[in-house]
Amino acid sequence: MATRYIVPFGGAGSFNWNDTNHWSATSGGAGGETVPGSTDDVIGDANSGFTSGSRTVTLNVAIDIKSLDFSAVTQNVNVVTSNNQTIRGDFILKSGMTWGETGNSITLNTTSTTCNVNTAGVTIGLANFNVTGDGTFNLQSALTINRAGIS
Repeated sequence: MATRYIVPFGGAGSFNWNDTNHWSATSGGAGGETVPGSTDDVIGDANSGFTSGSRTVTLNVAIDIKSLDFSAVTQNVNVVTSNNQTIRGDFILKSGMTWGETGNSITLNTTSTTCNVNTAGVTIGLANFNVTGDGTFNLQSALTINRAGIS
């Protein structure tokens, strides 16, 4: 189990999820770490390079991670994806960011643990939103999904 931080990429632009140059083991640290996997926590924070306008994180591959936390970013983040996502723990977004997706799903899948779900008013754009497992989900804000397919 590891924690992966999004590495600053400066200037205008975006990066693909599977680009190791944008993953660090420390906040604001050097890139080159492995892409986050099913036992890894993912954090976007004030040192992630979201400091001047909006930046885009493209989920160009299916992801399966332990948790996702964007609560400490200081500017807007635009998440774009056309792949499935599995999050096994906390799913925490930041007000003002966007989450757009076409034709795929987010699955919150927890077992024997409590997970926090806080979308901070962000509308989740996707085809399917799935909640599975035998753990507990704490819904900390309204959950708004702009497409059909909730299970």
